[in-house]
Amino acid sequence: MNKISKNIKKILTSPKTKNIARTTLLSLAMFCILSITSFASIGNSKLVTGSQKLGEDILNALLVIIPIVAAIGGTYFAIRMAMADEQDKKTWSNRLKILGVGFILSITIAGLLKIIANYYK
Repeated sequence: MNKISKNIKKILTSPKTKNIARTTLLSLAMFCILSITSFASIGNSKLVTGSQKLGEDILNALLVIIPIVAAIGGTYFAIRMAMADEQDKKTWSNRLKILGVGFILSITIAGLLKIIANYYK
């Protein structure tokens, strides 16, 4: 154990290791300074603003499409439940419940994402 600690001390105190550490710290500091100035206007770039508009358009489309798909699915499940016998009615009833829960969750998630996206405007 003592030999290991002596070897570590030799490595850490060697001039070569000090130069490497100094160079690494200086390059890290330069990167931080340069990144502050070069990434300052990233919010105004076309990539960011275009992505925000694309996200808004997708969320608007989802808020329109989700109720339409849920209504079509609910109508289909209700028709199938009306035409089914006792045992199949339970199956179609469960599918209607799952559709309702999925509809509520998807509208809620899309609405929350829209609220979050509007926060960054």
